Parts: sequence; C-alpha cells; structure tokens
Amino acid sequence: MQIISEDMSYEQKYEIAFGNWVRKEGSALNFVRDNLGDKGVEGFRNNELEALKRKESGPALYLLKLIKILSPQAAFRLFAKQMAYMNQAWGPLTMRELSGSKLVVELHPCKVLNYPGGEIFCTAICQYITPRSMQEQFKIKVAINLQGKNCSITATPI
Repeated sequence: MQIISEDMSYEQKYEIAFGNWVRKEGSALNFVRDNLGDKGVEGFRNNELEALKRKESGPALYLLKLIKILSPQAAFRLFAKQMAYMNQAWGPLTMRELSGSKLVVELHPCKVLNYPGGEIFCTAICQYITPRSMQEQFKIKVAINLQGKNCSITATPI
C-alpha cells in the first residue's frame, strides 16, 4: 500500500488510492483462493455480487424501470451513458457505439491490470461480478473482451 501525502496533487492522490484499492481487492482474492480454493473464490464473488446489488437497489433503479416501461430504448441509452461515464475510472475510454440497443466502449489500456492483484481483480470483479449484476438487476447483458491490457465492453438490453 502506498501512502497518500497532503502535498500531492488530486490526480496523484486518486492514482494512489485507485492502486491501493486494486491491490487490496487482489490480495483478498488471492488470500481466499490460496486458503479456500475455487469454492472460496466463488463464495467471495457471490458475496460481493449481493453487496453490489444491495448498494445499487434504490430510487435510481426504480426510476430506470419506470422509464424502461415508457421507452425501453431511451432507458437503455440513459443507463449506457451513465455506465460509460463510470467506466472512465478504469482508464482512457473510447465510446465506439451508443444506440437504444447497444453500447460498445473500449479501454486502452485498462488501469486495473497495471497493479499487483489486477489480473484476479479483473477476472472476479470485471468479468464475473459486473456482468452478473448488470444482467440480474438491470436486465442488460455485458460482454467483456480482454485483449492484453486493453478491454472492450459491449452492453445490450435483454
């Protein structure tokens, strides 16, 4: 873990905090895998998924469902824009396609993979928890295509 000092710029503080978070999650996943095996990792992922679903269930989800009843394509575009905005935290993002039925964004490169623990973090969080959460809560299918340190994310309504 790196120390964040007061005299650093906001960008430096953010990068260190982000790296510390990835290392912490990666270390936790490695610890679980080393001591409890694949079943332990599965349990960890399921607990993280349930926590994420609890966190994301609120007025915004109900509003999105209401908009979806009135206009499914408008609801998807609204959600897709928010998803693209939030994914900027993972690295430089390019939006390749946005319509009422598809979102395609690319990260070049994904910052998660630059840190120790990044690979297991990517496998557990990005490739497993996030797609399941999107599908179960928002009825959106998310496909992650990892190519080296670059990542393509495709989302479509179910």
